Amino acid sequence: MQVPGWRDASGAYGDEGARRSIADVVDGQTLLEVREFKQAAKAAAKAVKGK
Repeated sequence: MQVPGWRDASGAYGDEGARRSIADVVDGQTLLEVREFKQAAKAAAKAVKGK
């Protein structure tokens, strides 16, 4: 069951096809996609911090 409006309330985490959190993991492939997202987000934050 999905609660009406949950996508709006979850921001980018509710985007269709988003692979941003452990909640998006359903198999090995989606686990890899979440890990890639997390690594990219950390690298981007590190790049901003280093400037």
